[in-house]
Amino acid sequence: MSNCLYEMIEQPTLLVATSCDFVRMNPFGKVIGSYFDPVAGERNRRQKESFLWLQESANCTVEATTLSEKTELRVRVLLAVQQSLLGSVSPNLRAVTCSWSSSDIQVRAIFDLAVSEIDKENMGEVETEIMSHFPDQEVAVSCTRVDAPAIIGADQNEVFVFKRREG
Repeated sequence: MSNCLYEMIEQPTLLVATSCDFVRMNPFGKVIGSYFDPVAGERNRRQKESFLWLQESANCTVEATTLSEKTELRVRVLLAVQQSLLGSVSPNLRAVTCSWSSSDIQVRAIFDLAVSEIDKENMGEVETEIMSHFPDQEVAVSCTRVDAPAIIGADQNEVFVFKRREG
């Protein structure tokens, strides 16, 4: 197996095709779509071998670039928080923000009206789910109340992960 293919499976990788129409690969090593060989003038569909052909072909240059650690952490945190919220969003939840560093993740759940015990329990489950994604980081989920129609403010380092439509 090629080292480049192994890196693609093990690390988030951005593929940039400079002289061919390379679509993208899923994490299981199969090509999604097709590629175009400009010299042969053919459009081909192949499985795992397609990437190896593209890598070794003189007709096509593929450059693999790994995402920066900062970008990778951002992607992982945002996806983990969004995934953890599935099934836990109640009608009173107005927004969810999060911030992170290399050592901790802070999530703020903003509710309309009083925060019920069920809402607190749901956010506790969200916190546990996020912890399962990041065992080496401190994770904290806090519940706050900001009644509508008050504007929800986010700190400079916070990112909205969820925001309900209002008005």
